[in-house]
Amino acid sequence: MMDIVNSIDMCYFCLFKILLFIKKIPYNFLVINFRGMSVMKNSKWYEKNYRRHLLDMHIADWDESFLSEFSAETYFENLKRANVTCAMLYYQSHAGLCYYPTKSGKMHGAFIGKEDEMKKLTNMCRANGVAVVGYYSLNYNTWAHDEHPEWRMIEVDGCSKRDKPYSDIPQSFENAGGRRYGLCCPNNDDYLNFVYKQIDEMIEYFTPHAFFFDMLFWPHQCYCKHCQKRWKDETGIDGLPTSFDENDPMWKLHYERRNFWIGEYAEKITAYVHSKAPHLTVEHNVSAAAKGGYFGTCNKVNNVSEFAGGDLSGGLLEESVTCKMYSGITMNQPFEYMFPKCEPSLYKHTLTKTDDHIEAAVFLTAAHHGATLVIDAIDPVGTMNIKSFDAIGRAFAKQIPYEKYFVGESIADIAVAYGLESKSFGLLGNKYTNHDTAVSFIKNMIEAGIPVDVVSKRKDMSKYKMVFASCLWQDDKELIDSLLEFAENGGVLYVGGAENKPLVEKITGGKVVGMTTSNANYLEPKNEFVELFEGFDHDYPLQLDGYVPLIELDKSNGNVRVLATLTEPYTKLNDTKFASIHSNPPGIHTDYPTALEIDYGKGKIIYLGCPIENEGYIIYQKIIRNLIDRYVGLSNLSVSTTSPTDVETVAFRDGNDFYINNVLLYDPKNKPHIPSFEVRVKTESNPKRVLILPDETEVDFVFDGKFTTFTTRETKIFDMYKIEI
Repeated sequence: MMDIVNSIDMCYFCLFKILLFIKKIPYNFLVINFRGMSVMKNSKWYEKNYRRHLLDMHIADWDESFLSEFSAETYFENLKRANVTCAMLYYQSHAGLCYYPTKSGKMHGAFIGKEDEMKKLTNMCRANGVAVVGYYSLNYNTWAHDEHPEWRMIEVDGCSKRDKPYSDIPQSFENAGGRRYGLCCPNNDDYLNFVYKQIDEMIEYFTPHAFFFDMLFWPHQCYCKHCQKRWKDETGIDGLPTSFDENDPMWKLHYERRNFWIGEYAEKITAYVHSKAPHLTVEHNVSAAAKGGYFGTCNKVNNVSEFAGGDLSGGLLEESVTCKMYSGITMNQPFEYMFPKCEPSLYKHTLTKTDDHIEAAVFLTAAHHGATLVIDAIDPVGTMNIKSFDAIGRAFAKQIPYEKYFVGESIADIAVAYGLESKSFGLLGNKYTNHDTAVSFIKNMIEAGIPVDVVSKRKDMSKYKMVFASCLWQDDKELIDSLLEFAENGGVLYVGGAENKPLVEKITGGKVVGMTTSNANYLEPKNEFVELFEGFDHDYPLQLDGYVPLIELDKSNGNVRVLATLTEPYTKLNDTKFASIHSNPPGIHTDYPTALEIDYGKGKIIYLGCPIENEGYIIYQKIIRNLIDRYVGLSNLSVSTTSPTDVETVAFRDGNDFYINNVLLYDPKNKPHIPSFEVRVKTESNPKRVLILPDETEVDFVFDGKFTTFTTRETKIFDMYKIEI
């Protein structure tokens, strides 16, 4: 049936192009009306499409053998081996070479004489029910960089990264690799118009379901004349800042402007595609949004992507965090998580992840109801490693029986705020960031057997009982407004850090009069809260690794209770004198509060001057869990487990039924098996059955009038259970 549907779709599309060619009917009229026919399903091709693949083809053409053995037929046969339902195909690459007969740029030399090879592959996929996404690299275009020096991103020294001379010092792959990429500036209108021309060519030549635009971020600060002019026009300030000091207001303004520019660039690309072909899905790579550091991506990029997706290679914990973040920000489900089949990434061209590792990565995304895209790499001559496709196919084959159960809404009482505008750098001299605190918090919750969501933008947070938010800048205003609204409506909000002084003063009702002069400080609990803070007290307070705000409270404000005060060390860190040569013991007790409980509307805000959730030591993790127990109740969580610390539980509710996904979180090379453990779910009603999926074997359970409890079986990598009510 799928083959028939796709054949009909291709016929409609061919008629569409014929009418367009003879120019009897306006383009926009055709698109709008054909969307009412078979082509209309293109806008939803991604629904229930969970098995995706990309063959990396960033190949040069200076050697005649490069891609000389490329075959559309072989490629398609390998896709069938891999059990994929969506193929992302290279129409162009970082090298800037096109895999079609372009007039605006340069076609890869290997395609001379077989110009239609990629078009043939596109048509073969579509005719056989495989969705097609056309790949295009935006900022990274080496051919355009070399052919048009005026389009280049320029570093502060006036050179492009690729144009820098080689050093006499031996180069690492990373250093040498930096010169391989030609970077073109998104603020250059001539380059943007060139991209538009190539989009026109691809829409005219191919019939994909979607376009994926890659590399939409700033690899470095750009000082080209176009960036200089735009900075001057928008700020009135002469000269872009050259410092890299995140505490410098000028640098901060530049950071904000760069995010705005890259977001606007994404908006222009999406709008242009839809002006020419409204039926096409547009996806931008938003992986930079899931990373800390300089690689900035803002909400604007995600907001013009039909769904959130992007590639990362930092391991399974990073994948879990990113899946939650993508799921929280995506405009439509499923989101798409991409990972390389190479170990650990594509730079190890011949080293493939084990079957267990590929399976664990596939099922970790599946546990979050996301779509997995596995990235492989073509050999320079155009051949492909069949073993890789077979390995991917084996993992996807195991996923297929579960896909019909990817339904419902996630169940989590606890969430963590991930600020896309404030995740990248720590302010105030602190080494941690919003990104760091969020990742550490998620790891803590997973190890405690507590499901957790990520909130990254304005949304209804009413389903959560407690949300943790640390180190949020003022730039994340919409997210902050949503968090405060959550607290006003009865939720419990944890706020950590002092990066946002107006927010601290608003929620505490006090005034921030300064910061500690040392980043070695202590939290001294009040007597009645010693147990909450795991026994730390006046004599032995809890160490804080960070600068802490000095807050003067309004003593008449009865809505604020001090849980702990600030204790400072005997000496400053930069003093040569010391109390203890190896450490900075507590010595100066103050009345400045460093932990507060605040009545806020119908809810509460818990404020800590230093976000302790960033600490990986178990004592800090226990304190965070104590806070959850105090304000929510660990025994009252909707879902909880006694799972090992390397197993994650992700739960969903669909109507009255519950789905419980358990998946191995860490590299399975040493221990791919999951022992049995207990799962406890607040069902309120007595279940009809608890089933192991997909074979629907019944499991014994106990219902106590509110919670349903059952014991999982021993398994490998992944297991799914259904509680039928």
